[in-house]
Amino acid sequence: MKKKILIVEDEFVVANDLEIMLEAAGYETMGIAVSVNAAMEEIAKGIPDLVLLDIQLQGTLSGIDLARQLKKRHIAFVYLSANSDQTTLQMAKATEPYGFLVKPIRPKDLLVTLDIACYRHEHSLESFLFRKDRLRRELALLVNEQNDRATILSRFAESLQVVVPFDFLCFACSTHHEGHQFRALYRSGFNEYQEINKTGLGNIASKSISEVDLLLSNTPAAQPMQQFNEDAYIHFLEEDPLADLLHRCYNFQSVIRGYIDLPASPHCRVYIFNKEANRFDDRHVSVVEEIQELMGKLMMEGSQEKKIFSTRVGTDSGNMTGPIVKKFIGKSKSISHCLDMVAQVAPLNTSVLITGESGTGKELFAEAIHQLSPRNRQPFIKINCAALPYTLIESELFGYEKGAFTGALTSRMGKFEAASGGTIFLDEIGEMDMDVQAKLLRVLQEKKVQRVGSHKMIEADVRIIAATNRDLVNAVAEHRFRLDLYFRLNVFPIQLPALRDRKEDIPLLVDHLGRQIARVMGRDYYGVAAEMMEALEQYDWPGNVRELENVIERALIISGPNKAMTLVQPLTSKRTPVDAFSPSRKFSTIDEIKQRQEQYERELIEAALRESKGKIRGTEGAAEKLDIKPTTLESKLIRLGIRKEDFQ
Repeated sequence: MKKKILIVEDEFVVANDLEIMLEAAGYETMGIAVSVNAAMEEIAKGIPDLVLLDIQLQGTLSGIDLARQLKKRHIAFVYLSANSDQTTLQMAKATEPYGFLVKPIRPKDLLVTLDIACYRHEHSLESFLFRKDRLRRELALLVNEQNDRATILSRFAESLQVVVPFDFLCFACSTHHEGHQFRALYRSGFNEYQEINKTGLGNIASKSISEVDLLLSNTPAAQPMQQFNEDAYIHFLEEDPLADLLHRCYNFQSVIRGYIDLPASPHCRVYIFNKEANRFDDRHVSVVEEIQELMGKLMMEGSQEKKIFSTRVGTDSGNMTGPIVKKFIGKSKSISHCLDMVAQVAPLNTSVLITGESGTGKELFAEAIHQLSPRNRQPFIKINCAALPYTLIESELFGYEKGAFTGALTSRMGKFEAASGGTIFLDEIGEMDMDVQAKLLRVLQEKKVQRVGSHKMIEADVRIIAATNRDLVNAVAEHRFRLDLYFRLNVFPIQLPALRDRKEDIPLLVDHLGRQIARVMGRDYYGVAAEMMEALEQYDWPGNVRELENVIERALIISGPNKAMTLVQPLTSKRTPVDAFSPSRKFSTIDEIKQRQEQYERELIEAALRESKGKIRGTEGAAEKLDIKPTTLESKLIRLGIRKEDFQ
């Protein structure tokens, strides 16, 4: 069946050329729209498989405005633009497109981009359907399982979190025999949840039991299961006193709410909150509708005692409490989010791109994905693309044949062949030469490799995990990295936080690393002096966890045995100053001025978020400090790739 493509382009010549190229390649063109409104009218007639979307369109609305609507409807889209500068690419990246084409568009580029976009979209849907089906099966088994409540709730939380990410899940019900009931799970760390009952809610909110009962009795009119984000979330809080109380206690930013009928509790309310804005979409709502009865049985049956317990988050081939996961130290929102993503992607064969500064643990995350995958009994092969000379990297990856052409006396298997059935980790992929990138793209597309000096294609069943500390979007703009390879690898991106963005984890990391290094040294660990801990928490850590480990090892050696660690010399940042933004420097181009403006804007917003501890709206919020609307600030956060959760 032909795939249907909608062209949204206000230049007739460009749109006509695209239509000709698409139909020649076997695609069906639904039509050509010149504005956002015209595009929405076409979509109302029939859903396209993919939309080719120009960023600049006729009218007040841009292609980015349409992209947001397409994303909500789960329609794949590819941007068209006359420019491929860094600013344009960053704006495109923020809306999570399935590809990007730069005008003038060649037929080959168009077809390759469409192939990649369809591949990514299908894999995204495949991943979600796989996780949804597994969740339904796991909950059905849990309902009939004979086990203690803490174990059942921990396994329920682990299963739900992978499909419907939540920070707070609660049921509020009324029964004839037990009166008003309240059961909740609050996520306090990656592998920790707190069960909260009505008494616990009263203690957290400083309310008496009678006041809590009054809140629970004030039930809004029954409505279908639905999501609330942004302005809709604010209006939702105004009409739901219980939700407003929970929001004030925990600063949630989005929610799914609905009503279900349980045998003993008609019109029971269910709430699923998240501290991130726009965290839920229609797919999450549909999942909750399918499993709501199972959720109710698991949450509302059993003891109401308040407990802290750990959850085991697992896959079909492993679990998230294994040795590899115990290496991840920290309870910050940012590190928990990354571990959630590991749990989501590990069971699949999807390519993963891990980005982050040096020393943030990219290799450790790659190893965790492999260990928690069905491939964990097969090889995990690591390649540092920056450490291999250009003359060797091709033969190292793909192997070579003996003979006069190569000058080799024997044949040799490459790393892709050696990793067959397993995973290959390509570290520092941003350093790979463009010629080798083209051959890597071929491996991703065809699942075959070709040795140097051979014409034979060899099957390579390999999962690829790539990592870099480079800005690949910038590298694409500067023609140092292939656009098609970037989108092929970026099917499932994981951005690791810098240590300075999760300083709340420093005490846990110091204790873990201190004990570990002291054990290797064969001595007892006596903790860290208060002055040293204060200095560690104030330092900006350009070398991240790797630098912290070196500092602790040095402190243990210098401090000597039988005493707490102390710093002999103050910590000094060796971060290279950004000369490009020096006030004394003259700027010769508009792009340089825009780059400096964006850097200053980023620093200003981050400073406001630090002062407001990640709060955007209301009194003392970042929006008030910057004197701009909250919605404007949220748009800037998306454009600049800043996460408010990293400042909470």
